[in-house]
Amino acid sequence: MKKIKLLILTVVAILGLTGCDSNVKLPTAIENSAKVNSYSYNISLDIKAESIEDLPQEYGIPSGSVEFDFDGKVKREEERVKSYTEITVSYGGMSLKIPTYIDASEKEYDFDLLVATPEIIKGYIEEGKTHLYLSGSGIKNFLKENMTDEEYKEFDKSLQDAYTENPVNTKLVDDFTKSFLAYVDKNSSKVQEFEDIEGLKTSANGVYTITLSKDDIKLIVTEYLSNSDYYNDLKIFVENTYSTTEELPKAQEIIDTFNEALDNFKDLSLVLTFTVKDKFVTGVKFDFASTDLDGYGLSMTYNMEFSDINEDVEISMPDKNADTTLNVIEYLETMMMLY
Repeated sequence: MKKIKLLILTVVAILGLTGCDSNVKLPTAIENSAKVNSYSYNISLDIKAESIEDLPQEYGIPSGSVEFDFDGKVKREEERVKSYTEITVSYGGMSLKIPTYIDASEKEYDFDLLVATPEIIKGYIEEGKTHLYLSGSGIKNFLKENMTDEEYKEFDKSLQDAYTENPVNTKLVDDFTKSFLAYVDKNSSKVQEFEDIEGLKTSANGVYTITLSKDDIKLIVTEYLSNSDYYNDLKIFVENTYSTTEELPKAQEIIDTFNEALDNFKDLSLVLTFTVKDKFVTGVKFDFASTDLDGYGLSMTYNMEFSDINEDVEISMPDKNADTTLNVIEYLETMMMLY
């Protein structure tokens, strides 16, 4: 997750590097937001597909729309992060809500996770259990007892890698940042616009919108891979990340394959919108829409909104040792003994 967040934040940061000097700069807002210690948030993902009704019935998606909503708050202190999230999944006229609490270290694999017991599984566990509990140490101990020494060493190494900065990954992100920035800067009048927020000064507030067409996306990938240094860094990344003896295809082969895949779409667009207030990012929205050659459409909207920035956010974790809490690892160990 840490590496994914780094990539997302870096891509977001580069999108606001153009514009008038009087306008608030998006990288400044990103830098300020990275230092925030508490906030409330809402994240939603809405997926619509005209062809989704053609899926086999066993996939359990009877309608053409699936919605995910995450509503919660975060508090960071002393290199630990506490969060509460109410996860809602809606599809086919049904809605499932799952309140979730987590207290996790930012430096190592150490966490406590409590999830309100979903109605769908209450009939399979002991009556009266209101929360399910998992911990990082519990998972590690369980795997250590049920893996070979070699398997556990590989697992433990993957955890260490996940919490260690990798210079190869960092270089890859830096390369993409520079390439993307060059494209946005060169085409800023076409792909980017800045709007003010009524009644607020543009020196601290505003909305950046980046609109990318299918051709823009093709050119971004082409210019990135056509740079021999960037391509070599990508090759090193692939070799270090995946255990394979196969060589990465030549840059032009990757470009041709990517362009061929995009040509399966009649229309394709990506719109990225970033709202800045008081020099903090308070909204991020990605709108993706496509229509393939057969006329089937797919659209996705990903929206994040932030509030209560650096305010006194309180998160009360349920008692992990309460009689109403089910320790998932202990439950699994009991089931294994019975069978």
